[in-house]
Amino acid sequence: MNWSDVLASEVQAMPSRRYGFSLTRTVRGCASCLLLVIVVVLLLICLLGFLTSQFIKSAHSAPPTEQRVLQLAPRIASAARRNEPFGIFYRETFTVNVGEGLVLLTSLSNGRGALNTDDFAQLDVTRPDGTTRSWSRDFRNTNHTEILSVPAQDVSALFLPGQNQVTLTLRDLTPFTYWSEPYYLIFDAPEPTVTSTITQTSTPSATVTTYIAAQATIAAATRTQTPSPTFVPSPTATPIANPTASNNEPRTQSNAFPSTEFFVIGAVSISLVGLVVIVLLSKRRVQQPQPQLVGWLDLFDRQTREAQRAISLANYTQGIAILLDPLRVQPLTENSFVAALRPTENGAELVVSAGQTVQSNSQRGVDEEKIVLRDGEQVDISGRLTLDYRNPLASSNPSALPALGFNLE
Repeated sequence: MNWSDVLASEVQAMPSRRYGFSLTRTVRGCASCLLLVIVVVLLLICLLGFLTSQFIKSAHSAPPTEQRVLQLAPRIASAARRNEPFGIFYRETFTVNVGEGLVLLTSLSNGRGALNTDDFAQLDVTRPDGTTRSWSRDFRNTNHTEILSVPAQDVSALFLPGQNQVTLTLRDLTPFTYWSEPYYLIFDAPEPTVTSTITQTSTPSATVTTYIAAQATIAAATRTQTPSPTFVPSPTATPIANPTASNNEPRTQSNAFPSTEFFVIGAVSISLVGLVVIVLLSKRRVQQPQPQLVGWLDLFDRQTREAQRAISLANYTQGIAILLDPLRVQPLTENSFVAALRPTENGAELVVSAGQTVQSNSQRGVDEEKIVLRDGEQVDISGRLTLDYRNPLASSNPSALPALGFNLE
């Protein structure tokens, strides 16, 4: 047999893998890029909408306000000595129209005065919705031997925009005297509507509930007339930790349309959906072509002296089964065979049926029942069938040999 002629004809008939333009891969890649562009554009639109909503909200949503100062209590001089604590020595109630912004409790009208009272101060606020909040401070030290001042307090959390009823109570808890620094409330109030007739008021409206003064020495503690509201620079204050509440209800917010939350939630949702789709598209692999048999076989049955020469494996791309009595080949469709060749990624894999033995002309030295054939390899099966494999495209490197228990002699 002229192997050169067989090789030339086989090489000409062998299918080769083509690497060319793939419409499916191109469309899938373009779809991924287009989706990514759409997601980026939507994120930019959401970001632009968020910034615009913030600008509009800051410019138009909040009504114009002006900063006002209201004296809640004047300075109270030290009272005469007595052996028993006096209890409540000052209580005053006011109605205050508060806008959105900082509300500060301080001892100076400029917002920088520390609070100091002998012994206890409490600020109760009834808000427009009927809920109450309170702030209190015991100025005594741990041993009740000294009065300690505290910085101006941020009490904004006690108030809601609108009419708030404020009650300041000062209390004496230990003998022998009591006194207090002034108390001022600094807050942002809505600007009055300008009309053709402007009426000025000297003080914000205030309602006196109770006031207790036991001695002539504190007669000056009566509520004094407060001048017209004055404008002060923004003070620096120490925020209070946790104002107490009578009904454990959280501070309510304004009923403005939640434009900020809307855009943030929309941007996050679109981002997550886009990322999930992109990941799914990137995870999808292009279907690889199925391995096919290439090369040819020579078969010889020593017992019956039958032979099959130059069997082109290109005609059995999905596998070839070898049978005896008589010697013949057919497409691999079932497990009833003496030997068979199956296509794998590593090459043509020889599989023999149970009980068959294999001897190869290569120096393998491993017992196995599956073997990846090399170009030019000759295999003897059970001393009867000789198989000669040729494949000019096969690699010269040794193939991986799965050890599955075949007795190689």
